[in-house]
Amino acid sequence: MEIVNDAHCQLSRTRVRAVIDVHSVDDIQSAITRCQREGWQLSMSGGRHSLGRQPFVTDGLVLNMSGLNRILSLDETSGMLHLQGGARWTDVRKFLGSQPERVPWEVHQKQTGADELSLGGAIAVNAHGNPLGAGPISTDIEWLKVLTAGGEELLCSRDVNADLFGLVLGGMGLFGVVTEIGLRLVPTQRFVRRSEVARTETLIEHWDALHVDYQYGDMQLDVNPASDHFMKRGILNLWQSCDAPATPASKQLQADWAQLITLAHVDKAQGFREYARFAEAVNGSVSTGRDFHWDTYAPGYHAQLERHLGLPQGGDVLTEFFVPIEALEDLLDYARNEIRRFGVDPILTSLRSVRQCQISYLRWARCDYACMVMALHVDHCPQQLARLDAFCAAIARFCGQQGGTFYLPYRQFAQHADLLDMYPNIHEFVEEKHRRDPSGLLSSDWFGSLLSFLREAPALGTR
Repeated sequence: MEIVNDAHCQLSRTRVRAVIDVHSVDDIQSAITRCQREGWQLSMSGGRHSLGRQPFVTDGLVLNMSGLNRILSLDETSGMLHLQGGARWTDVRKFLGSQPERVPWEVHQKQTGADELSLGGAIAVNAHGNPLGAGPISTDIEWLKVLTAGGEELLCSRDVNADLFGLVLGGMGLFGVVTEIGLRLVPTQRFVRRSEVARTETLIEHWDALHVDYQYGDMQLDVNPASDHFMKRGILNLWQSCDAPATPASKQLQADWAQLITLAHVDKAQGFREYARFAEAVNGSVSTGRDFHWDTYAPGYHAQLERHLGLPQGGDVLTEFFVPIEALEDLLDYARNEIRRFGVDPILTSLRSVRQCQISYLRWARCDYACMVMALHVDHCPQQLARLDAFCAAIARFCGQQGGTFYLPYRQFAQHADLLDMYPNIHEFVEEKHRRDPSGLLSSDWFGSLLSFLREAPALGTR
């Protein structure tokens, strides 16, 4: 037996029989055969950044997909990148960085803030970045090769095995192991960055115009609950394609991530002032697309903070909520009040945009949405975790009342009626899972919790 955990918050401690390092499809098929013979369940992990216990199943086998990470080819004419399912964004970055300038392709979007995440994991949760006027990553996936629970490798696309394609995209790793990916890249561009302190009502008022004039954007809010500006202002970051030469590298144009994350925990007012100074320094700078998307945090940063600041063991839990733009101001007002009422500790709150997803079966992007991403500091104690879950459940319920939803792959907190309201086909999703994998070979503790929740209809809380 082994103990595994997630890499970000250390809130997914799980006992498993073994972790199997994967280097080929044969390795996966051998693990499937072994689990079928022994009556075990099988899960898969990449960068282990999932926060909802999707990579692990108690007393099962875990596939470590990190060895299945080759970049197989790039079609220089179409921009189609062919890679293996365990490849991480860092592998993609290294490959594209090694290409000559005549190869004009780059990534369209990825999860922001971290690079050591696998492409297979991004597909499993239908992740998104900060492009304006684009859906989640499912819109950039042209085709997949999927190894099913029966050990059969199938090509899936919008035209071939389309039902399975939609189930795998956002399917939490329950419908097969993604062995190969066809990722559609976009032409390389240069972007001028516009960064300034702005009011949230300015963002809302100019929402449509910003989507016309800019290609990428987000707003990092003031997260100091003691401030009169709490979640009413932020740093508005916008990127617009341009023909200007790239700005020479300078320390002035690099954020001191360690300093900002420390201040977010101990002095939020000073943290916002430091970030505002950084925004002033980078305003008008020009970067290439190959440099634009990459932004990683230091592994184990929270443990370092705990040692340096004398904090108890904890983590910064991510969660996301979505509403139509017409409801964003009301969401911010409601969230501001609930943060103060529950006493939760926001480390980061970011506003983004996402377009409707047409492909994934279990869609979180059912409409065009404004997105509120939150990182909330929490100690590893039952009282704080329960308070966090109660806060998130309240925000999710409010979003549902506005025609919005919440991001299902993160921590499980929703109430029964809210989950069914915002994911109305969740029962059909489970039925498809049982139909395609009747023995339940591919599983996870996330899925086990979901099944218990749907049977018993309690609050979907912590395990």
